[in-house]
Amino acid sequence: MHSAGITRMCINFDHTLLFSASHDGTIAYLQIQDKDPRKKEYVPSFALTSEIMIPRAKREHLIKYINELRTQIEIHKTSRQRIQEDKMRIKNKELSDLDRKLKIFEEEAAAS
Repeated sequence: MHSAGITRMCINFDHTLLFSASHDGTIAYLQIQDKDPRKKEYVPSFALTSEIMIPRAKREHLIKYINELRTQIEIHKTSRQRIQEDKMRIKNKELSDLDRKLKIFEEEAAAS
């Protein structure tokens, strides 16, 4: 039936079918047979869900797209880190240059 773990199970409105959904994107159903066939009074009820079913190909396409976006995010983060490191190197060089100029100025002032 499923090649991965079951994520959801539900029974249809008249309690004759059991549906199951899996991480592999498949939906399976089984017919329910009551051991006690006496007519039971049943009040149908249903619940709405926020989940939707999509074709497997669409699901795989979306997963691929999400993974591509994750890769782009990681590339962007790496680029930002590199830019920040470059900015820090420039600032450190500027500070070192200023510090060197200050020492030269202090030495010249002390010599005069």
